[in-house]
Amino acid sequence: MSRLRSLGFACKLHFRMNILFTRFPLESSLNGGLENQTMCLMAELKKRGHEVEFLGSCRALIKRTEELRIKNYELRIGPPPVTKWSAASFLWRRKTMQKRLIQTLIKLTAHSSQLTAIFMLSLSEKILLTDFAAKNGIKVFWIEHDRIGNWLKWNPWLKALKKASENATIICVSDLSKRLYEGLGFDPQRIVVIPNGVSIPRISSSVPSHHSQGLLSSPDLFLKDIPSSPGHFPKDIPSSPGPFSRGEKGNNDEDGKEFIVKKPMNSTILKFARGMRKEPIEAEKILWKRLRDRKLGEKFRRQYPFQSKILDFYCFEKKLGIEIDGPIHFGKEKKQYDKEREECLSEYGIRIIRLSNNEVLNDIDGVLEKIKKYISPLPSGEGPGVREREDQPEVSKGVENLEPESSEKELHLGCIARLSPEKGIDVLIQAVQTQPEVSLSIVGSGPEEGYIRRLIDEDTERLGTNQPRIRLLTEVENIEKFYETIDALVLPSVDNDPFGLVAAEAMMRGIPVIVTDACGIASYLRNGVDAIIVPAGSSSVLGSAMKSLSDPSLKEKLSRHGREKAEREFAVEKMVGRYERLLIIGDLKFS
Repeated sequence: MSRLRSLGFACKLHFRMNILFTRFPLESSLNGGLENQTMCLMAELKKRGHEVEFLGSCRALIKRTEELRIKNYELRIGPPPVTKWSAASFLWRRKTMQKRLIQTLIKLTAHSSQLTAIFMLSLSEKILLTDFAAKNGIKVFWIEHDRIGNWLKWNPWLKALKKASENATIICVSDLSKRLYEGLGFDPQRIVVIPNGVSIPRISSSVPSHHSQGLLSSPDLFLKDIPSSPGHFPKDIPSSPGPFSRGEKGNNDEDGKEFIVKKPMNSTILKFARGMRKEPIEAEKILWKRLRDRKLGEKFRRQYPFQSKILDFYCFEKKLGIEIDGPIHFGKEKKQYDKEREECLSEYGIRIIRLSNNEVLNDIDGVLEKIKKYISPLPSGEGPGVREREDQPEVSKGVENLEPESSEKELHLGCIARLSPEKGIDVLIQAVQTQPEVSLSIVGSGPEEGYIRRLIDEDTERLGTNQPRIRLLTEVENIEKFYETIDALVLPSVDNDPFGLVAAEAMMRGIPVIVTDACGIASYLRNGVDAIIVPAGSSSVLGSAMKSLSDPSLKEKLSRHGREKAEREFAVEKMVGRYERLLIIGDLKFS
């Protein structure tokens, strides 16, 4: 073993790697969890003497690589095949996408040293570029940060992905993710596990954010040319023909806006929307008078067509739709249809407020107050769907006041998560409701924000108090201040959560954590020693775990052992060392 360690050290001294990272995302966030982890890895590899470059359409990574003086090449090829529409259109897009990827890779190798390895982070290049790269002697690694959902399980391109994986090494962030990939039919011998890493201070001081999406017109496919940077090559590859005239979904620009694919609009839908604008119902007339001309500070459009749907009102800046429902919407079948419609819209980051005709006709002021809760402040976009704000000092007041005012509240819990079904925030709230001496602060945003706010309002009404013991923040000014206000952190995921980075961050700060067995990080932890691990989806067991934290000796034990575990297993330096060993030696047996 010592000889192998010496060999690895010698390789580090004499073997300089030329490494390319690629990402062509469906969605991206400037402070996203995936983006933060990727930047940690790129920056540390560069610091260790390797040549590191980035190629892709992820504006977040382009911006951050520029800040760290890492060469970057911007190339847009269209969205990956992870939605129904993009998977179907991939059938006629893929050849042009593949041609442009290969041409670009050839240009890159002509303008720099021979590439040693490529780390691929999105589906398109994994399917289209892996074989070409491997045949040209480049080591190919797939980094799998994303949660495995129906987008992959039922993806028509899964067979092609598995075929391409024969020439790649798949890097998962937990044993949980590894088992899921094996269950999909990927070769276990080609899968390795490297847990995520955290540091204090982090590369970005912000909480990782998730899935903020918006609608914005954009040019189609293009190759960015920045002559002032030696890492960019001329824009001489022609744009790809195809059905996409409005850009792609999920690439942050400097202002935090993102792009999505927008299908050519059906003329029948457009005609129907125009007709509805001309003949609005009474409730729509009343609400429109109070929304138009930015009366609430944001621009709303009425009867806005989006793909095959028409939203009664829509605000681009806040990704917020408003629907006014008549009696027809109260039937069981219609409720189910509306639910499926909202789920579809949530894929694009669009939140929906549902109002009844009676609400608008009889309580317009109350309706406007409800809308204001959604449009101020603006939620950001994985990483858990929250961002820090340096430009809004008033948000910090929310952080400073997170601790419950009542002296009866003995335990103050925190949760940082995207507000989506798989994160189990509703289960967490149910558990808190069984523990009268527990308060909770949730930091995050996402498609279930409206639902979570309703649960919080119901809990406050049930307690008959004006001071809610459960609070929701979509933004925080300083995440360290937030961590300082909580006694423990809870990650209540009910479906596979690849890792659970915020739990590692809390442990690194000596904060006790409660996680479910659906979190990938749970496989690294000892229940009752490093953390408390509970079954996913059980509010009663989760409530009991909260109650057990009233024991000071248990809290101290979890704090001490949790920090030791985090420093030993989840430090950024440890993570990067594992990647480097994989690159140089080809295995992790002695990491």
